[in-house]
Parts: sequence; C-alpha cells; structure tokens
Amino acid sequence: MKTNSAAQQYAKALFSLVEPLGKAAETQKQLDVICSAISQDAEVAAMFSNPTVPSAQKSKWLEVFFQSSLVPELKQVFVLLAAKNRWSLMVDLAEAFQHSYDHSLGITRGVVRSARALSDSALAELQAKLSTHLNKKVFLKNIIEASLLGGIVAQVGGWTFDDSLGNHLRIMSENLKA
Repeated sequence: MKTNSAAQQYAKALFSLVEPLGKAAETQKQLDVICSAISQDAEVAAMFSNPTVPSAQKSKWLEVFFQSSLVPELKQVFVLLAAKNRWSLMVDLAEAFQHSYDHSLGITRGVVRSARALSDSALAELQAKLSTHLNKKVFLKNIIEASLLGGIVAQVGGWTFDDSLGNHLRIMSENLKA
C-alpha cells in the first residue's frame, strides 16, 4: 500500500476511534461514498483539491451529501482536515482506513491480471484457493491486461502468483537450455 504517511496517521486515528464503538463498517461505507463521488464527479474532485475553496464550503457539502447522517468521529476528522487544509488527503485516508479495517477482519485485498475478464465463478474459485494458501480471507479485483497472452497473474500482499502463458514459456525455455 502506497499512501501518504499523513493520511495513514489520520486513518489510524479514525480507526482507533470508531472500531471500539462498532462503527468501522459504517465509516468505511461513508468513506467509499465520498471517494466514489470524488472520482466520478470532476466538480467535486476539483472542489476538494482546490485550496482556494473555503474549508467551510467543503464541510457543508459533506453535511448536505450525507444529510447529517455522517458518523460523528468521521465528521471530527473532516473538521481537522479542514483546519489543517488537508482535504487532498481524502482518497489516501480512505485507502489507509480500508487497509486497517480489512486487517481487523483478517482480509487481504489483491489484484488478478488476466487477458480477459474472469467469470464470477473463476474469480471466486481463485479467491478460495488463495485464501486457503495464505490463511486469510482474500478479495481480488480483476484487471484486464491485453499484454498477457493467456493465464493469470495474481498479486496479494507481498505475494505474486504467476500462472501466465508468458511465464510458462519462460520456464520451458529455461528447462530446454539446461
């Protein structure tokens, strides 16, 4: 995970506040909604990244967006971000919070690259096999990579499982040279 260290500190503090209260799942959902809005709406993204937009306006947008149902601890973090003019950390903070939340649940997230989209059943089967191998619950995101001729490359945590055609051909070539 490559996130801003300040965002990691904010996320760690937020998680330590909401987790004992049983609000971690709700907080994660609200952070996901905010990040989705930032990534899908150019105006919202511009507002949060623009230092000339007053923090009060950003806070007001969040209040209206969540219709006052915002987790109070998350609202406190937003007030702090506003006071320090650190709204640009929002996406990194959400990513770091997700990591802390997943860790508390014994979940590891990763990616599986393939030449074409994997079926839901194939993805579920791969997740189950990797979960068994790593002794953790694994969730994978399928990324289509046209440069792969066939097979898959799964990356979970520090592990890479390369079952691509290119890797099989490389191994076969090395074996033939030996």
